[in-house]
Amino acid sequence: MRKTFFISVFWAMVLYGWPVIAQQSSDAWKFRLTPYFVATTMDGDLTINGRSAAVNVGFADILENLEFGAMLHFLVEKGPWSIGLDGIYMGLEGTSDDPPAEASMEQWMVEFTGAYQVKPWLQALAGARYNFLSGDIAFAGRQEREKSGKVDWIDPVIGMRLAAPLAERWTVRGRADIGGFGISSDLTWQLAAYLDFRAGNLISIIGGYRFLSNDYQTGSGDELFRYDMLIFGPALGVSFVF
Repeated sequence: MRKTFFISVFWAMVLYGWPVIAQQSSDAWKFRLTPYFVATTMDGDLTINGRSAAVNVGFADILENLEFGAMLHFLVEKGPWSIGLDGIYMGLEGTSDDPPAEASMEQWMVEFTGAYQVKPWLQALAGARYNFLSGDIAFAGRQEREKSGKVDWIDPVIGMRLAAPLAERWTVRGRADIGGFGISSDLTWQLAAYLDFRAGNLISIIGGYRFLSNDYQTGSGDELFRYDMLIFGPALGVSFVF
């Protein structure tokens, strides 16, 4: 149900768009560099070597259980075309009650996208997202055991990016994509919305919220590795525009 809801929202946004005041595009080169800090919550399941554990870390437990999360986004625009590069690192840890276990994950995601401006406020994009994930599960109890594994994969993604002006210094920015399609992940999707405040000619302050879901599986039996996780949380960053 959760996946169906977000997929429906994605296609509704693609088909019907967002009615806002249009802006004229420019043929000048534009560069936007945005470092982010992400306070991440995770909810899902992690399976390593055939052993599974539910992982659920609430927002109130972030400072205690989360290690670190950061994102760096670089965007180059010229006329209706743009190229985007995202580098994301997340170090996560959490606990499971059934069975009793502690899980930790280290994840790198590097994404490359190309986009074309279909409306003054909307870009259609396509690209690929590379994922590297290493995980450890320590099971508590009489027979304490630890499982660990590493895996990487590449997902194709399609989606859209929007920038809708609200006022002289305020802009709504958003991103929605979907991918995997069974090529690597069964399904991956992302939704993000931000408010952009232009503090100066070259600097903007950005704050918002982001959802990122991945359902990837490889192997079987004692070799099964599955990462079915929803990662979400508030984000805050600074954009340098030149």
